[in-house]
Order: sequence, then C-alpha cells, then structure tokens
Amino acid sequence: AEVFVADAALLRIAVYDATSGEPVRALGAEGAAPGRFRAPFGVAVAEGCLVVSEGAGQRVQVLTLLGEPLQVLPLGGALRGLSWDAGSGRLAVAAFESHRVELLRASASKLRRLMRKCRVVAE
Repeated sequence: AEVFVADAALLRIAVYDATSGEPVRALGAEGAAPGRFRAPFGVAVAEGCLVVSEGAGQRVQVLTLLGEPLQVLPLGGALRGLSWDAGSGRLAVAAFESHRVELLRASASKLRRLMRKCRVVAE
C-alpha cells in the first residue's frame, strides 16, 4: 500500500510506502501540461485514480496511480483540499478565494468512466 502526499513547495506528488514510510517515487513536476502541477494542494485516491487539486493551476487532474494524466478539469480560482466520497460518488473540492466547495458527481460526468479506466490500469 502507498500514501500519496501533495507537495506544493516542490510542485509534485510524493509517494511513500504505507508500512515503512520510505519514499517510493515522486509524480509530476512544475508546469501547466497534464501530469505537471502548479501548486498541488489536495490529493485523494478515488476508485483507483489519483485526483489532485491545484492552487495556482486552478484545476483538478485525474491521473493513474503511476501519474499518467487522464483528464484535466478546469474549475477556476485557487483550489485547496479535496475529498472523495465513494458512497455518493462525489468529489468535493475547496475553492479558497471564492469561499465555496465544488461538488463533482462522478456519475454525471466523465469522471466515472475515467475511474473505471484507472481500475483497469491498476489491475
């Protein structure tokens, strides 16, 4: 098992072994292209996908657990934390400057298809 940590200072996602706490790998680097980050703040594993919110990037990215980009969802505003609720199939993203929470429903968007793709890639 692995633990994913958003590292806004180094503009990447750090991956650690859940048992030993040792670093395993880093995903991404600075940039605006898919798979690169501009101030990653929130990270969640949702149905086999890695979901990352970006402060300066003003978007949410959906990636495989190996960091391969699948989808970029522009939301606008400085985004912070996010949370995945598997029971409802909703992704909640906190928007810092506008004082709001964006709720994205996986069933009502491409998100559900992408997450199915992540499960296939993970297997």
